[in-house]
Amino acid sequence: MAGAGGGRAGPRARDARRVRGALAGLAAPRPGQPTWTWPNGGGYRLDHLVVSSRVDVAACHYRHDWRDEGLSDHSALLAELGAIPV
Repeated sequence: MAGAGGGRAGPRARDARRVRGALAGLAAPRPGQPTWTWPNGGGYRLDHLVVSSRVDVAACHYRHDWRDEGLSDHSALLAELGAIPV
């Protein structure tokens, strides 16, 4: 068990670390790229696409203009997906 006497981490702990590592930089706002904003400015990158390893992501991008035009307080996330054959 992980953390108990320096033993090895189990598969669930390793998977959790991988997910945390993969998501670590996603919430950090990038200049001009928040996906949710306060009316007075500033914001966060809150909106993401998470898929299984059996999904091919051919394209993925944000539509900030939808948020900027007041259609939502979040930017739309558009993705072109395909199934990876088993």
